[in-house]
Amino acid sequence: MPQYAKKSDLEKFRSDILDFEASSYNAELTYASKDVLNKIKSGYYPQAASSYGLKNVLFDEAKLNTAELVNITCYRALSAYIYPSLSKFSDGDSLLNLIEYYSNRFHEEWMVIIGLSLYDFNNDGSFTDSDIVTTPRRIFRA
Repeated sequence: MPQYAKKSDLEKFRSDILDFEASSYNAELTYASKDVLNKIKSGYYPQAASSYGLKNVLFDEAKLNTAELVNITCYRALSAYIYPSLSKFSDGDSLLNLIEYYSNRFHEEWMVIIGLSLYDFNNDGSFTDSDIVTTPRRIFRA
């Protein structure tokens, strides 16, 4: 499975990320990439494909616009894998704030990328406005 982000991408968000631990964070980025892929396959693709008029067409990862997945993968890695592994989960732990911050950024970025040309639905080998699918969004009440 490909990684949608690299260590250098993480450093754009947190230049001090390598100061925390001597890890390259390859495993964490792989886990985060898998999470993002699963979210796309279960939460975006079925509805978007149906809106595009495709019925019973299996998801093809090769048609995914991976360039749009760098930020969301970094947010997921930071919030779900990297900072939780470093946190003591005690009062005054500043990493808890970072976990919450990057978790919120992950959800905000999800709302952004689902409105982009994320998948090559028209099978032309490029990502253009014709690949953008407007899907209805549900409103949830608290």
